[in-house]
This record gives sequence, C-alpha cells and structure tokens, in this order.
Amino acid sequence: MEWVKDGKFMHGIRNGKLVIKVQSTGEEYVIPLSKDADKVTTTFWRHTGVEGLFHLAALKKWGDEYFVFHRKFYSQIGRKLAKEFLAAKGMKEGDGTARTFFELALPQLELSGFFLLPEQKLELVEFSDKRVHARIWGCPNYEAWKRMGISDEDCLKLCKLTCWSSEDLGRKGLENFDEAFAHVLNPKLKYRVYQCLPQGVEYCDIVQEIEE
Repeated sequence: MEWVKDGKFMHGIRNGKLVIKVQSTGEEYVIPLSKDADKVTTTFWRHTGVEGLFHLAALKKWGDEYFVFHRKFYSQIGRKLAKEFLAAKGMKEGDGTARTFFELALPQLELSGFFLLPEQKLELVEFSDKRVHARIWGCPNYEAWKRMGISDEDCLKLCKLTCWSSEDLGRKGLENFDEAFAHVLNPKLKYRVYQCLPQGVEYCDIVQEIEE
C-alpha cells in the first residue's frame, strides 16, 4: 500500500478500506469505503466524510461564529482562484458568463472525484451564456456523509455551510466559494441552489444565471 502524507496524517487504501495513520504515534484508524473509492484522488477528507464530521463538530462548538468564518474564508479562496483562472484564459474580470463558470468548474469537480461512480450523474437542463441549469444525482459528498452515519438533518447543515448561496440562506453578503467565484467572473452572475439531496429529493438543482 502506498502512503499519502497529509499534514500530521498519512492515508492509503488497503483491502477496500481507508487506513489513516497518525505520523507522530503510529496509530491507525480504518474506515470502510465503497469499492470504487480508490479512484478518488482526494480520498481522506472529502470522500470519506471526515471533512463533514469536522465541520459538524466545529458548528456544534462555535455555532454561527464558525459558519461565518467558514463562509468568509472560502469566499476569499473563491475570488482568488477566479482571478487566476481568468488570467490563465486571457479574460478580464466581469467578462465571464454562466457558461464560463460551468466550464471552469467542471474539471475541478472531476478532479475531486465527482461522477466517478455509476450513481453519479449530471444533467444539463439548460446551457447557454446567460443561464446554466444543472441537476446532479448521487453527490459524492452526500454519499460520504451518509456512510459516516451523518443524518439528513446534519447533511443539510453541511450543504448550507458549503453549497448554498447567500441568497439561498437569506444572508446577504455571506458568500460561499462558488458565489464569490461567480461574482469575479461577472458581478451579475447569480449562483443558486434550489434543492439538495438531504431534503429528500432525487437530485440537487443548481442554476447559474446572468441577471440584468
């Protein structure tokens, strides 16, 4: 088994299970994974549900203070990356479209392991410069959270923390990563999540749209 170093930890796949070793003590922890989990590059955090457990623990301890911190921290990253992507494409800030957002985001989703499993599917209901309407089945984050025993109620808290826009939350100015990324591309570009899997629906319903 090949170990991957991740800060104070090392992790790798052994017999279909994720093995996490604490480098300082040598302690090992084993977490069951799906048969296809070894295909996922960011296995340790996102696709085992460990990241979800961390955020839930932080929300329980610090409440809205952590919620606001998380949103502000990742919105800064979103703005920074958007500027880097535009520079790499030779584009100016404000010239992006809904299609630009999708075309920049999709490779990053694929690198994170989205759509590797059969139950994960993306449907484009509408795809134009002005509006991209996407439906996602089998979100790997949601599936990972469920494998860790996280309830739908708590999964919804995680969706609100990471995925919902400030408008979805009714909290103006509290952008998430995607919303901040979109606003650098074009200040008129809105990012909305109209429904998500923990609400008991079949798919996540997400729209990016230029609003005049």
